Amino acid sequence: MTDLLTGGVPFDAKMYEQICFACGTQNQSGLNMRFSRLSDETVECIYTPLEVHQGFPEVIHGGILSTLIDEAMAWALWSKEQVLGVTATLEIKYRASVPVGKKLRILAKADEKRGRRVNLTASISLENGKTLVESSALYLILPAAQQKLLQARLNWHPH
Repeated sequence: MTDLLTGGVPFDAKMYEQICFACGTQNQSGLNMRFSRLSDETVECIYTPLEVHQGFPEVIHGGILSTLIDEAMAWALWSKEQVLGVTATLEIKYRASVPVGKKLRILAKADEKRGRRVNLTASISLENGKTLVESSALYLILPAAQQKLLQARLNWHPH
């Protein structure tokens, strides 16, 4: 469940009109994440995981956490480069267990770009600022033809 964002500029609501498990409004089983742009390269999502997202009792499943991180990075890539990409590598460091029902702040930043390769970083923290998850990834920007096709299907258009 996504809560009100703490800052930044929300993305256009039409961008969520898709079936994506992480952010799509057309997926009733999805996470329903919502993002805001804090800067050209940094995005934020305030998210409260539900009981159905747990692995061990009262602890959010690591796969759900990696999905939250991965999705945030995809939105950071879009925010900075106005392109779609796919995850090539993803490294996640779980610093502490993530409790059910606690408001989380997910931050992602698109860093260095070289050709089609973009390095990104992300984190998940509690309201008090305690970092629970840290991550880094390499994304590959989709080739131009695939980019054009997917942007049209998603109705996502660069500014």
